[in-house]
Amino acid sequence: MKIASVCGHSFAPGLIQPGELIFDCGANEGEFSRWCDATIECPVIAFEPDPRLYGTLRSTPNVEFVNQAVGGQEGVFALALGVKSCSSGVIAEGRPQQTIQVQAVTLDGLCARRGLLGTIGLIKMDIEGAELDVLEQLPVQLLERTRQITVEFHDFLRASDLP
Repeated sequence: MKIASVCGHSFAPGLIQPGELIFDCGANEGEFSRWCDATIECPVIAFEPDPRLYGTLRSTPNVEFVNQAVGGQEGVFALALGVKSCSSGVIAEGRPQQTIQVQAVTLDGLCARRGLLGTIGLIKMDIEGAELDVLEQLPVQLLERTRQITVEFHDFLRASDLP
């Protein structure tokens, strides 16, 4: 089985079947989503809450960019806009730092609202410190229909996340 490394995320593209959904949580500049569109040819829903980055993203027939965050709970939260690093709802670079209010969705909530009941080929998560919260809240039913998850952990950012 061939393992791909795309934008620092390792996964097995051959395990993703045609038509399965890919979630790109933390789209940034869209490179990962564009690679999936060109290589795997599956529908991608990509989330990017930072309006500065989102404004540069252009959807394609297979990639839908959503200007929302993925979280462990749905609702509005403060996103600290990054200057030296990526924006985060968990980690601040320092004080003062500009924050904006953004909408967070859960993957299971989005799937329920949109009637997305099929197999999820891949969940890519690079959400600047919120990864553990999302993973801890994912319902078993969603995990059972997910083939793979690739996650960038930010354990070096919060001492409380270290074992």
